[in-house]
Amino acid sequence: MPWDHISKCQSALSYVDKVGMRFYLPAYMVWYLKNLGGDAVWTDHTLYSLDDHPQHAQLAEHHRERFSLFTPEQLRACALFVKFCATDEAGFTDTDFAQEKYDSYWSKYERI
Repeated sequence: MPWDHISKCQSALSYVDKVGMRFYLPAYMVWYLKNLGGDAVWTDHTLYSLDDHPQHAQLAEHHRERFSLFTPEQLRACALFVKFCATDEAGFTDTDFAQEKYDSYWSKYERI
């Protein structure tokens, strides 16, 4: 996937199914990390796509479905991505959101 496609469609992860999520999310995470702090990243949508929505049953089920094809190693990579975002000292990402999601959900996958 060309990087400029991701740059122009940063919210596209909202529209993909479980196959699309498994295919596109890694590219979005790499792109996000490579461009963090630059002008290209204008939203934390890549990070927000990892929200497990614990307060909303329907959205929580949607999250589980979208990540149902991920291997333990892929889930661990997601956990490490969220953890990295939580510790972004440069202030370019939503560290509060990332820390809350890491602590409440994603941290369990880091230990896999």
